[in-house]
Amino acid sequence: MRFSSTKKFIYLANPKTGSTSIRSLFDKCSEHHKLKSTGDFHEHWTAKQYFDVFCERGWKWNDYFKFTTVRNPWARYVSNYYYSKPDKNGNPFYVTEYEADSAFKVSFSDWIQIWLVEKNRHPHGYVDIKTFTTDSAGNSLVDEVYRVEDFDKTGLPELIARKIVEDNVVIPKLNKSKAKNYREHYKDADAELIAHKCKADIDVGGYSIEELFA
Repeated sequence: MRFSSTKKFIYLANPKTGSTSIRSLFDKCSEHHKLKSTGDFHEHWTAKQYFDVFCERGWKWNDYFKFTTVRNPWARYVSNYYYSKPDKNGNPFYVTEYEADSAFKVSFSDWIQIWLVEKNRHPHGYVDIKTFTTDSAGNSLVDEVYRVEDFDKTGLPELIARKIVEDNVVIPKLNKSKAKNYREHYKDADAELIAHKCKADIDVGGYSIEELFA
């Protein structure tokens, strides 16, 4: 998350949607350190969590331009798999129950099954866009959700127009996954499972399963 009370923006960092690169655009002007010092900060908290923080401090949420990004969920799942280095039980490296000696001892397909079928939830590091951007009543708390794949053509021009970033800014490619072509990881059944479980992201981003096998 990055925000500026001067430039009046809030960027909500949806994990594994290019957020490391986008956050870097605002490091010089962001005031997120004000929240860090009081423990009211996490890079990937949801809009609802930050809405509550702003309300507690008497800061007017609706005075800010609030935006985030969404990503093709089939690509995002592959990226998350390689980032998390799952152990034989599907746990990511950053949880206490992680068994480091069994890193990647679960295949991508089995990892999907563990989380989306056995546990019936997304794995750590994946929050669907509806949960990430709405309040408890389902009302949107953001002004824009940009596809990360098109951010340089959609989000960036808006930020330039609002004078949040400079005209000549270039988005760096940071924390890029080393995964192979994400399409190579999918069996038909796994792809359909992602399509079912990630419907919110697919609908908001305008993605389709046909793209996966194009």
